[in-house]
Formats: sequence, structure tokens, C-alpha cells
Amino acid sequence: MALPSLGFSGALGTIKRYGAGALPKGTTVEDWPLEYSDLEPYYDLVEYGIGVSGKAGNIQGKIDPNGNIFEGPRKREYPMAPLRDTDFTQMLTSAARKLGWNPHRSPGAINSEPYRGRAVCACHGFGEQNGCHVRAKNSTATTTIPAALKTKNLTIFERAHVTRIRTDSGGKVTGVEYVRDARIIFSLRRWCC
Repeated sequence: MALPSLGFSGALGTIKRYGAGALPKGTTVEDWPLEYSDLEPYYDLVEYGIGVSGKAGNIQGKIDPNGNIFEGPRKREYPMAPLRDTDFTQMLTSAARKLGWNPHRSPGAINSEPYRGRAVCACHGFGEQNGCHVRAKNSTATTTIPAALKTKNLTIFERAHVTRIRTDSGGKVTGVEYVRDARIIFSLRRWCC
């Protein structure tokens, strides 16, 4: 089953699907200069780097009805299986199927199994808006920042707001300007990039 793809063409795709009057005058909706296929390798890199649980619905064009059949084609399955169902999600899944819909478990940056030294989610409900005490919620606080700190190549400047990234004539980053304690500071590349 081939599904129509509008890619990242927000304005053009909306007009094609819903007509010229679908976008209000002066809208800021625009078409992106790239396609999902350009971004997919980076999604994959992050999903495997931090740990994402889920069920793919489209692996290299092969549709799996247990996943999101509307997603763009991905290279491979998520690194972890979906999080466990609950009675409530099973009831919703059953009702959706009776309506002819395609319910699926959405991917999440939460461990459904131990991953890279971090525990499986305890599913106790406290991780929704707070930090996860078992480190199963895969935010940068438990994944990339600790790994970067171990390399000794990262220095974190607290209370600093980057206002400009400086580049040379070739586009290579030379430093950043940031505001900290109401002062504008320029940091050379060796400290920031």
C-alpha cells in the first residue's frame, strides 16, 4: 500500500490537499528546502544515540500495520520495542480498530528495556513533567550531556544565552556571542564549537 507523501511542503501540500483558500492571507507557512529523506539519517542517529522506544510503520517502504503507517520510510526499526500497554490504551486500540482506524504506539524517548546503562521505565507516572529518578527518560540531561562531559571537550556556562554564532567567510564557526549576567561575551571557537 503506497501512501501519498507531501514531504515537508507545508504551503504547497496544504494548497494541493485543501485548496487555495486553506491558508490565510499573510500566513507564515512555508515549504522547506529539504525532504524527509534528507532528515531521516539524523533522526536515526539521535534515536539510537539517546534511545527511543516504538514500532516503525514504514521500513524502507515496507508498511507494517503495527506501527504508524503514515510515517515516512525509515532505515530500520526503533532501537527499543514500544512501551508496555495499559488497560486504557488497549481499550482505545480496540475501539480504534472497530472504527477502521490504524492505532499504534507512538515512539518515545523512554526506555522500554535497559539501554546504554540506563534502567527500564518503572511506569509509576512521576516522570511526565519531572526528571526521572531511574534515568529511563532519555533527555539530554541523562544521555548526551553526561557523555559529552566525560570527553572533557564540553564546558557548560550556566545562565548564558547565545545571541549570535560567528562564522568566517567560508561559513566555519569561529565563536559565539552570549549574554551572561547582563554582559555580552564573545567566546572563541576553542571554547564553544
